[in-house]
Amino acid sequence: MPVPPKLSRKLHEILGTEAADAMADWMNQIDGSHSALRADIAELRHEMDVRFATLESRMDSRFAALETRIVALTEEMRVGFANFETKMATGFANADAKIAALAEETRVGFANFETKMSTGFANSDAKIAALAEDTHVGFAHFEARMATGFANADAKLSQRNFELMKWAFGFWIASLGMVTAAMALVIRFGR
Repeated sequence: MPVPPKLSRKLHEILGTEAADAMADWMNQIDGSHSALRADIAELRHEMDVRFATLESRMDSRFAALETRIVALTEEMRVGFANFETKMATGFANADAKIAALAEETRVGFANFETKMSTGFANSDAKIAALAEDTHVGFAHFEARMATGFANADAKLSQRNFELMKWAFGFWIASLGMVTAAMALVIRFGR
C-alpha cells in the first residue's frame, strides 16, 4: 500500500524532501514485505487448513476404526458375560444338586445311624435285662447258699457250744467233786 499523499506532504514538511522520500521508500518496502508476509501467511493458512482437513479425516477414520473395535469388544464382552452367566448358573445348579444329594445322603445316614442306635440300645437293654435277671438269680442262689451256710455254721456252733457246755459242765462237776473231796479231807483231817 503506497504512502498516502497527506502523510507524504507532512513528511516533506517535517523531514525534508530527501528524508521524506527515503522514509516513503522504506514504508513502501515494509508495506511490500507485509504484502509478501500476508501472502505467505495466507499460503500457510491454506496449507494448515489442508493439513487439518487431512488430520481430521485421518482422525475420523481412526475414531471410526476405534468405535468399530469398541463395538466388537462390547459385543465380545456381552457374549463372554452371557457365557459366564450361563456357566455360573450351571455351576450353581450343579452345586445345588450336589448339596441336595449330600443332604439326602446325610438324612439317610442319620436314619441308618438312628436305626442302628435303636437296635443297639434294644440289644443292650435286652442284655442288661438278661444280666440283671442272671444277677438276680445268682444273688438268689448265693443268698440260698449263704442261708444254708449260715444255718450249717449255726448248727455247728450250736453243736460246739453244746459240746463246750458239756465239757464245761463236766469240768465244773469234776472241779466241784475235787473241791468237795478236798474240803472233806480238810474237815476230816483237820479235826
